[in-house]
Amino acid sequence: MARLFWFLAGIGMGTVGGLLYAPRSGQELREALRSKAEAGRDFLRDRAGRAREQANEWVERG
Repeated sequence: MARLFWFLAGIGMGTVGGLLYAPRSGQELREALRSKAEAGRDFLRDRAGRAREQANEWVERG
């Protein structure tokens, strides 16, 4: 659970840093944020799938 917290905190800090050091127009910024959010969502889905598979393996082993 702590890893998830730090992952999400890292996404937030990276987003803020990106906004401060590379300002963009509103449309470009929204597209960049949307892209990062989708990448984060995909990462979390992948991790959740792996965790589910691992849990199933542990259950099967007994």
